[in-house]
Amino acid sequence: MRSRIQRVLSSTATTLRIRRLAPQHAPWKSLAGTVHNNNPQRHLQQQPAWYSSSFMDEGNRSAIRKPKVLINDLESSMNKLLATEDPLSPEAWIESEELLSMLLQDKSIRSVVYSFQLLDRLLIDLPSPFGDWINTNLLNRMVGLWRVALWENDIPDYSVSQMLDRVLYYAQHHHLGNEKTLYLIVEAGVRSGKTTPEFAEHVLEKCIDLWQAGKDPFYPTPPLFNIVTRAWMLAQRPESVTRIEAIVQRMVELMIPLNRESYLNMIQALAALESTNAALRCEDILDRMTHAYHAGEITFSSLDGAFGGAFGMTITAWLKSGSSQAGRKAEELLKKMLDFHANHLHEKRDIIPAFNVAIQCQAITGTISGAKKAQEVFNMMRERFTPNYVSYLNLIQAWSIVGQATRVEAIVQQMRTLYENGNEDLRPDSVILTALISAHARSKSPNKVKDNREEAATRAYNLLQELKDAYKNGDESLKPNVVCYNAVMNGLARMKDPYRVSRLLREMFQDYEAGNESAKPDVRSFNILLKAWSLTSDPYKGERAEQILKRMIDLSETGKLDVAPNVISYTTLLTCYGSSNRPKKAEEVFNEMERLHAAGKIGAPTKQTLQLLKRAWLSSREKNKKIRAKAVDREIALRFGSDKEREQLSS
Repeated sequence: MRSRIQRVLSSTATTLRIRRLAPQHAPWKSLAGTVHNNNPQRHLQQQPAWYSSSFMDEGNRSAIRKPKVLINDLESSMNKLLATEDPLSPEAWIESEELLSMLLQDKSIRSVVYSFQLLDRLLIDLPSPFGDWINTNLLNRMVGLWRVALWENDIPDYSVSQMLDRVLYYAQHHHLGNEKTLYLIVEAGVRSGKTTPEFAEHVLEKCIDLWQAGKDPFYPTPPLFNIVTRAWMLAQRPESVTRIEAIVQRMVELMIPLNRESYLNMIQALAALESTNAALRCEDILDRMTHAYHAGEITFSSLDGAFGGAFGMTITAWLKSGSSQAGRKAEELLKKMLDFHANHLHEKRDIIPAFNVAIQCQAITGTISGAKKAQEVFNMMRERFTPNYVSYLNLIQAWSIVGQATRVEAIVQQMRTLYENGNEDLRPDSVILTALISAHARSKSPNKVKDNREEAATRAYNLLQELKDAYKNGDESLKPNVVCYNAVMNGLARMKDPYRVSRLLREMFQDYEAGNESAKPDVRSFNILLKAWSLTSDPYKGERAEQILKRMIDLSETGKLDVAPNVISYTTLLTCYGSSNRPKKAEEVFNEMERLHAAGKIGAPTKQTLQLLKRAWLSSREKNKKIRAKAVDREIALRFGSDKEREQLSS
């Protein structure tokens, strides 16, 4: 330690008298522990995980103690330094530097509190020839330490807003801090969810004010703007897109260059709006991003997959829009992406996800033509790239939705072959096999032959049994779930076999009670059973359906299952009575639906509900059936007709 002290004392700076500056009141001092507090542990509950062997030697410090001494003497050294009223000695300055170096290696709350209390104490004695190491870089390391601790903990007296007050005080009175310091504060709040987008924008404006006031270190860079736009994007508020656009416009006004994150945040925020207009705006921003690349404002070396991500998110915007143009737009964007410097795009990170979303755009149409388009997109991808699990899943779902079981079987077999050849990611799991089961359950024979439908339903049931056996033998990846059971039951319901549906529902409930939480029956499970009865010619199907409905109510009220009957349940019951020539009972069910809706227990009866009631009257043998059917028809017009139709009925 002698050599270090002698070097400092021999400098010309020490010819000046070391004087103690009067402390200035900091805005957080009323909340935080002061530097004179001789009990710095009063806010702390946990002990730090001190690193006894990872002490980093920064520069030539001949006077540094051994880490073991620092660990053992930490509390006493801190108490001594914080309690000192007189100007710190040279030895105390060097000991403080060593203590801060040690504290910055730990990520505990205790280290955060100690480090800032120690810094506050040291700032009282500045300027000092021994304090040249106190600079903005040190402050940023301390704020970085606080940021990591804040991700998982609330730190008394060191909230996001209090840290901002502290940093602004340091900037004003000690010329410490820069734009990165403020970025770390905002990033800590956004990542931990402990701040609002308004606060993030407030920090940005503070940074701009400091820069415009002549503090050049606070020049606002794109990352600070981007973390603020990200705060608004994550908030998912109605005004989020407007605020993001305003922040980007602010960048343009201040001549701050936009980078990849600036464009991506705008696209991602717009995609969340789920509208055709939002998807069109995403395309516009993508075009602006492309123009910026050609103008040399952004480069591929700095994009890190931005173009692939931008194309993928724009396709996602079309997927979420629900527009009939989604499939066509997805194809156009895919071709544009491949034409636009495809060699610079990373296959797994950029191209494959974009293709997967494009396949999904085609699948959601629920049509044969959509499934064929999905197959074309998949084939185009496979010609140049390697499809992943999601690629196969989306394609399988496209064919499954339209009941093309043969197609799905072939794709699943391709996955099995690739898996057996070493591709571990393509193992068909319960999700894939559920889609296969659904395809069989929906399978449609070209000639509507009953035997073919029965064969498909039996195949779906057998696949389910294979899943159950594999799960019982310990294969968690093949655990049957509620979707799987419902798909098989739906296939059996189409066979007009309520008894088999009922047995499978019991199996499902037993599977759930045995510990398979994924097999918990839901409302749809019971509605499928009701549907199965409605398709039969049993003259007592109305009573049987009513018993099922009462069972649903009982299970719901006792808390065993969340299967309270909904509008579909009651509408199916109405159908059971209506199709068995009992329109009066059907009307009783409708009146009960009206009562339950008024009580807030179910949704409003639909137009289909009233149309089924009308059909029940018309197909009955009741003498007044035409009068009742006309009354129902009038009710349909009043509830669901145009304004003109309602006016005519009122007059």
